[in-house]
Amino acid sequence: MTQTAPRPSHPAPSPGRGGQQPPHDLGAEGIVLSDVLEHPEHLDKIGFLQAEHFFANAHTQIYQAIQDLAAAGQEIDLVAVATQLRSQGQLERVGGAVYLQKLAYEQPACARIEQHALVVFERWRVRMVIAQSQVALATGFQSPADVQGYIEQYENALASLAYLNRRRGLELAADVLAEQLVIIQEAQSRHGTTSGVSSGFKDLDNLSGGFYDGDLTILGGRPGMGKTTLALALLRNVTKPAPLDSEELPLASALFSLEMPRDQLVVRLACAHANVPFTAVRKNTLTREHIERLIEAHEHMKRVPLWIDDTPALSIAELRARVRKLRRDVEQGTSKVPAKKIGLIVIDYLQLMTGIRNRGDSREQEISSISQGLKNLAKQEAVPILALAQLNRGVEAKSGRKDKRPQLSDLRESGAIEQDADNIWFVYREGYYDRAVNANETELILAKQRAGPIGMVKLYMDGSHATFKAMVKDSDAYDHDQDDNYYEDG
Repeated sequence: MTQTAPRPSHPAPSPGRGGQQPPHDLGAEGIVLSDVLEHPEHLDKIGFLQAEHFFANAHTQIYQAIQDLAAAGQEIDLVAVATQLRSQGQLERVGGAVYLQKLAYEQPACARIEQHALVVFERWRVRMVIAQSQVALATGFQSPADVQGYIEQYENALASLAYLNRRRGLELAADVLAEQLVIIQEAQSRHGTTSGVSSGFKDLDNLSGGFYDGDLTILGGRPGMGKTTLALALLRNVTKPAPLDSEELPLASALFSLEMPRDQLVVRLACAHANVPFTAVRKNTLTREHIERLIEAHEHMKRVPLWIDDTPALSIAELRARVRKLRRDVEQGTSKVPAKKIGLIVIDYLQLMTGIRNRGDSREQEISSISQGLKNLAKQEAVPILALAQLNRGVEAKSGRKDKRPQLSDLRESGAIEQDADNIWFVYREGYYDRAVNANETELILAKQRAGPIGMVKLYMDGSHATFKAMVKDSDAYDHDQDDNYYEDG
């Protein structure tokens, strides 16, 4: 029997020092094949295992023949597998019918096929890490011109292999539902009608259900509409410190700002909490009471597990590494402020990130790599991600006030973003274009929801305090100073 590395589309690892073979376990491979030949129904238990995961080429061909028969709905036994291999010209290459009989009858009995299949799978993962490392090593010695792209490609390959460890294979629907019922009941006790992480806005929660782990939400709008301020309001609502007399830990969150420096962001957060006009900070007209409130806000924020990163031109690889570190610190209880889990990740904004862009690629292709990377990150790390996005300037050219409401097609490089996002929201203030309309009244348009209805929620932008509030009835409209119409947002 010829033994070679597997034949997937991945690079194959070379032998180590002294001709040492890459990690493998032929015994486990043989047990898996023997068990499946005798008990074809056990294939359902090892759905995660593929032919490419076997080390011996003969085992790869045999398992592929078994999978082909299963896919065609045909019986699986020694004769059927031998016939399938013969039709593909592979029977003699795997050792003939004699080797198939040896596999079927000379392997030890297997009590738990999943354990042996997992051994085969994990050896394959190690081989792939070795192979990717060899490719990275060879490419590195050639002094690649795009160093960042070179590093990201290697990290992305390893990240994909790391994520494979979380595949759970086939599970009984009732068992999965039992787990979800516990989560739903816990969520109901915390948030009433909201099963996800509450946004802090009742109308928005009623329509969206809150933020869900693994979801990518896009918040789009033209400059000046209030994207950043709304994102800060959502962060404040999600990341509230636990009461001093409570043992329950709060949710953590992180803001990656690629446009606005962190000092301006934290001052906005403090002003919103302390009910201090942000304009008073900018104009240096703070009163003694304002200063005292800001000091109290600082004491409050010491208990808030909110992290801010203002690294410009952040790449997906860098973002992934930082989110993973924060997630690990939170889960292990080593974060500076204790937290239960990550409740929200915000990126401000998507088009300022650096994506994978090979020579000849368009900007649209780079944006596609960013949006896909964000969705993969949300799914792999099981965190909700809110990514802000700019809209095309074509919105401004639309004739008529109402025509300026953004649509999905107004997203810059919208094809990939629209496809990858689970939810797409737009911020729109009619008063930005028409002075006769209250400039603070804001429409949050839910233009896409993969798991819910589309619709619109009205919010009130409190510009002077750099925050958003729930919109009350017209009869109870807010009574604010003219200074509230001041607004500056990216």
